[in-house]
Amino acid sequence: MIFDSANAHLVPLAGRAMLLHVPTTALFELDELGIEVLRLVQADRSLDAERIQARLSSRFAGEAVGALIAQLIRLQVLRPEGANRPINPSGVHVEAYPLSTLVLNVNTGCNLACRYC
Repeated sequence: MIFDSANAHLVPLAGRAMLLHVPTTALFELDELGIEVLRLVQADRSLDAERIQARLSSRFAGEAVGALIAQLIRLQVLRPEGANRPINPSGVHVEAYPLSTLVLNVNTGCNLACRYC
């Protein structure tokens, strides 16, 4: 598995591990399972889903690991080794956002048009 850094960024925030999903600008807090899966993938790109499940089987349920990996692949955060990134990827539909969403709008100039400026 390959962590696709073009589609996701790991962001430490006040001692918590957050994942910024670039295509949707969603910000997700990672639990212990998510942190471990991404740590394994970043350390060894040759791991496939079955080997990741085997390595984490002593600490996490196999179904939970498989479901997380499938979700990360669907979000294009992970992709199997040897699979090319799509040149024109299709939009990603996220069904369940976290409790809150962070939206940051950056403006290079004031648009209030105050008379005293």
